[in-house]
Amino acid sequence: MKEAGRHFFILTAQPQTNLLSLSLELESVDSYTTFGYIPSEVGKKLPIYRFTIDPK
Repeated sequence: MKEAGRHFFILTAQPQTNLLSLSLELESVDSYTTFGYIPSEVGKKLPIYRFTIDPK
């Protein structure tokens, strides 16, 4: 995990990538938002974004 100011970039090229994806998926029953680790309110945007890199 790399920290840049208040942003975190988490690389998915690691052994537990499926667990990582499940934890960050907003609508998952086992996500960080479900358990309150990432505070959320109804109708508000959450600062979780998924970036992909084209492998070309």
